[in-house]
Amino acid sequence: MREHQAQQYQLISQYNAAKAIYDRQQSEVLPLLRKKVSLVNAQYRGGSSALPELLAARRDLLSGEIASNNAEKALADAWAAIRYLIPQDVK
Repeated sequence: MREHQAQQYQLISQYNAAKAIYDRQQSEVLPLLRKKVSLVNAQYRGGSSALPELLAARRDLLSGEIASNNAEKALADAWAAIRYLIPQDVK
């Protein structure tokens, strides 16, 4: 019983950590990377930025989106582990 309860607490802790990472990616990291791409794109069109800088900004955005997807997967994995560890609809 204690092992089961300890496992529940561990999974809930993992879920909370994964949710915090995912929320940060969605609310802070990706919006900043999108703004950076927009800014560098405007600078490139205005002639004050070079193509490699624009490509680097886009690459950073793609890396951020991949990190966000990985965080979302970790969140889903943690949720599934909790969902199937705790009995549901037991009659």
